[in-house]
Amino acid sequence: MSEPGPEPRELPPDIGDLAMESMPDALVVTDQTGRILRVNAKTELLFGYSREQLLGQSVEMLIPARFRQGHAADRNRFSRAPRHRPMGAGLELFGIDSRGVEFPVEISLTPIVTAEGTLVSSVIRDVSEGEASYRTIVSTVREGIWITDRDGVTTFANARLADLLGYEPTQMLGRSVFDFVDPKDRHVVEQALARRRQGIDEQLDVRFRRANGSEVCALVNATPRFDRDGEYAGALAAVTDITARRQDEDRLRMSQARLEQAERLAHVGHWSWDLVTDQLEWSDEHFRIFGLEPQPGTIPWNERPDQIHRDDRAAVDALLERSVRTGTSFQTEFRIVRPDRSIRIVEAKGAPEMGPNGAPIRVTGTSQDVTERKQAEEGLRRSEEMLRQTQKMEAIGNLAGGVAHDFNNLLTAMVGFGELVLADSSLADQHRKYVSEIVAAGERAASVTRQLLAFGRRQVLHPEVLNINDIVMGVDSLLGRLIAENVEMRMDLATDLGSADADPGQIEEVILNLAVNARDAMPDGGVLTIGTSNVELDEAYAADHGDVVPGSYVLLSVTDTGTGIAPDHLPDIFEPFFTTKEQGKGTGMGLATVHGIVKQTGGHVSVDSEVGRGTTFRVYLPRSNARAAPAAISAARGDAIGGAATVLLVEDEHGVRSLARAVLEGGGYTVLEAACPSEALEALRSHPETIDLLLTDVVMPEMSGPALAARLTALRPETKVLFMSGYPGDSLQREGVLNAQAAYLAKPFTPRALADKVRETLGRTVG
Repeated sequence: MSEPGPEPRELPPDIGDLAMESMPDALVVTDQTGRILRVNAKTELLFGYSREQLLGQSVEMLIPARFRQGHAADRNRFSRAPRHRPMGAGLELFGIDSRGVEFPVEISLTPIVTAEGTLVSSVIRDVSEGEASYRTIVSTVREGIWITDRDGVTTFANARLADLLGYEPTQMLGRSVFDFVDPKDRHVVEQALARRRQGIDEQLDVRFRRANGSEVCALVNATPRFDRDGEYAGALAAVTDITARRQDEDRLRMSQARLEQAERLAHVGHWSWDLVTDQLEWSDEHFRIFGLEPQPGTIPWNERPDQIHRDDRAAVDALLERSVRTGTSFQTEFRIVRPDRSIRIVEAKGAPEMGPNGAPIRVTGTSQDVTERKQAEEGLRRSEEMLRQTQKMEAIGNLAGGVAHDFNNLLTAMVGFGELVLADSSLADQHRKYVSEIVAAGERAASVTRQLLAFGRRQVLHPEVLNINDIVMGVDSLLGRLIAENVEMRMDLATDLGSADADPGQIEEVILNLAVNARDAMPDGGVLTIGTSNVELDEAYAADHGDVVPGSYVLLSVTDTGTGIAPDHLPDIFEPFFTTKEQGKGTGMGLATVHGIVKQTGGHVSVDSEVGRGTTFRVYLPRSNARAAPAAISAARGDAIGGAATVLLVEDEHGVRSLARAVLEGGGYTVLEAACPSEALEALRSHPETIDLLLTDVVMPEMSGPALAARLTALRPETKVLFMSGYPGDSLQREGVLNAQAAYLAKPFTPRALADKVRETLGRTVG
């Protein structure tokens, strides 16, 4: 057994008072209302009041006014605490002495249960020395330090925090954090305070309002504080000014937004391939160019969307590999296939970025959807090609018109005198044969001239409202003689075909030329199909064919199953004298004539062909709103009937003038002959009798035929006028040389045609 300890001694009755007075901290005992019942000597020393000045007063006199409400709540809470709770946790706030000087204190509250009620014992410790050290530390840090109580009321703010918000530190004490928080972020702070009461540390981006009303952005790292009983007692927060960083981030976001908008408008995306991590980054617009939804982050290089057209992929990969290997920039165009199967054209540019050791570490570049630009360039190329073709045709047409004028004068004399010789019954048969060949050669030469004029759109047209089906059926028997027996001819004619304004003779020539061309393409036989239908050419078709006006058309198609046309020959098939046939097998004027007739009629001609599969020519003629009249049967003409009128003949070409005089005099007319306008005027003055008809060339030296006619008819109003020219009549009308109502005879002409036209002009019938 252990030895018994010393006997316990009874303490002196005033030992409690002695212990209270010897305490190093102030002790204040209050009742439930906060009235001071007892204090110790340290209380007098700390606060500068005598015991008599304190007893019976409210304990709140020792607390600065801004903390009194919170302190009263703490005291009431502890006064209602259960008896088993021995000690209240320390509260950090400020005391105020008799001079009004504030100093930091820590207060521990303890409930004392007596028969008269529960008293509260407050032990108050001066922490000024520790606070001073603490203030020294926090005043030197770059962050703002903010201490709040459980209700979010400021109990401490260092100079950095106060300066950040535009206040003095003392101006912030006792004020709620919500006095400084921007109203837009109030709900964020309220939620954060609720989480801190649960012991959650967190970091917040909060906007505050400075004293001058300006905004400051801050990063707040807050840690909750708890008393000795585990109750939430407030928070300690470090506040960092991130306004400049936020402004930089806002500017960066704005710049990024502008860049994204510019990329969307220009259809330009950017991309970056990290050669070290093998990761690929695409901008949003790059995804859109490829027809994909934008996605954040990077893509492993070997998992990138592979939408490059399979025919272009190898070239693109080789170019990129060479750029990485050699460290050189690149630019290329390739096709991509989007998820919707549409094909787009992309232009890509890029360059490698070199690392410290001189090796590529990254490849960056841009991609642009250039589909519309390439289509526009192709459309411009086609337009330029069509313009060149038009200019070439115009030049050839002008050449044809000039050649026709001189050539037709020669042909007029050659063919005309030949026919006069043939009219002589005494001509020997052998000589008749020779002259017949001469006349036939002249007629063939005249035919070539007409084809040149047709190509150059200089021939004289006599348009009528007609049904193309009637023209096709009208030449059917002739086609039967032209087409070889081993070629099957089929007709596919629309029963509801609309009308067209065209020259029936010219349309016949179009059909015959196309049919002969198809026949020659099928030397071993095949099928020739002539079809008609009503079609509408829309804006899209017109955009691809620059010389087409959108609207309603009558379509004439001629299809063969022959050899087809090589692709490199297609651009030239309508050129005059272009032919792929053997020497002597073709003049190269057939398709040129078709093209000229169709264009002068206001239509459009196209061709589709594949080598070995055949060819289809499509002739589009503008549809007319008028109805075509039934096909008429021309009345046969009888022999020419002469006349007894006086004709003034003016022609600068001797051969034509001689022929015309011979024909007219042979018909019984009196002829006054002139080689130029001045001679014609002299003949007019020397012949006072009536002159019934002025037969004059249009283009002459000294004066034009119309000018001569104007002077003559001013003197002799009764004189009628007939013009003749080797130039086409419509071109003379178009250029204002000839009136549209003027009587006109085109060269070359036959003696019969001249006689008929003279009688017609004089107002006599042709039998």
